[in-house]
Amino acid sequence: MLYCVNNRLLHRLAAIAAVGLLSLSMAACRLVVLTPPGAQVVSLDDDFQCPEEGRCEIAIENVAFDESMGVIVDAGHHFTGWRRGSGGEPHFCGGRHQRCVLNTSGFIDNPDLMAQLASDDIFYLEPTVSGELPGQVYTESEEFPEAWVAQHREEGYFITAASASERGWFVVMTNRSRYTRQSWILDTQFPQQAVNAAMGRGQFITALAHNGTQWLVVMSNAQFNGQRLINSAEFPAVALNEAAQGGEYVTALGRDGDGWVAAVSGVPQYRAQRHLRDTEWMPRDEIRSAWEEGFDITGLYHLNGEWIVFLSQVAGHINQNWMVRDTLDEVDAESEALRDSRRLLYQVFWNGEVYGFLGSEYADYLAGVRP
Repeated sequence: MLYCVNNRLLHRLAAIAAVGLLSLSMAACRLVVLTPPGAQVVSLDDDFQCPEEGRCEIAIENVAFDESMGVIVDAGHHFTGWRRGSGGEPHFCGGRHQRCVLNTSGFIDNPDLMAQLASDDIFYLEPTVSGELPGQVYTESEEFPEAWVAQHREEGYFITAASASERGWFVVMTNRSRYTRQSWILDTQFPQQAVNAAMGRGQFITALAHNGTQWLVVMSNAQFNGQRLINSAEFPAVALNEAAQGGEYVTALGRDGDGWVAAVSGVPQYRAQRHLRDTEWMPRDEIRSAWEEGFDITGLYHLNGEWIVFLSQVAGHINQNWMVRDTLDEVDAESEALRDSRRLLYQVFWNGEVYGFLGSEYADYLAGVRP
């Protein structure tokens, strides 16, 4: 059968298959993609797209088959995982919430798999979606809310945003997010060794915060194509621009007394990124102009007395709005208003004086699993 495997096997026998020595043109197993209303399945290279409410077939003919399948969902929907098989119908990647990687490059050494490849069997790939808005909770506390986080982790919530100041912590958790594994680290020094260990387990930094004495580093199984850190005593504007030009984009930013830490990642759905800085107030006009150019806010920070906004060209953020409020009661009211308009808190900051937050009709960690 065709396995969902990682990229270690990619292209191992592509040269052989390319000249047709392993072509099985007489028969081939088939992949049938079934899509529900509100969802499309697309491949990483855009060669394949199955529209919503579709039934699409792919003939798998040789050991050169290599596709990474993702899900694009309509506004008001979110991806809830690949359907598990039932009734004798084999489904690929059943129960998973990440993109589904399918390839046949390891079949050549296994006669049973080669026979399966030459059969007329049918295998299925089917995403599931929901129109129910994911749950979201948040809290503010002087000390990092370890017990609160642990309680909500047991209930299926993951940290999706965090901010800190000398007055305390502000943490947002979301259920039915795309994360399925997550850890967090608190340390008075940046925990580079622990970060390296988590990366070795397939996790990447998805949130950074510093309250003046402690770092919070949140590590999740985000679908990044690698990640590295940029450290600098001064804001690393040039290094971040160069990283973006090379396809590495800021996905987390933090600062302590020694300087800045930026996590730059390979994000498959990003195409470009720019950042704005202002010491006076949020750069409203520049944000509006960027929105008109097809950019969306993917990072919102207030650090070292500066407003810092990262904007990226990425599908998945629509009808965004950002707000700054003076009290938590006002945040509560705005959060309810966001939910009424089917938006969620996507980015937050708290500098000890004001709360800032970004609402999005559906955020990239909730919308779907794009290739």
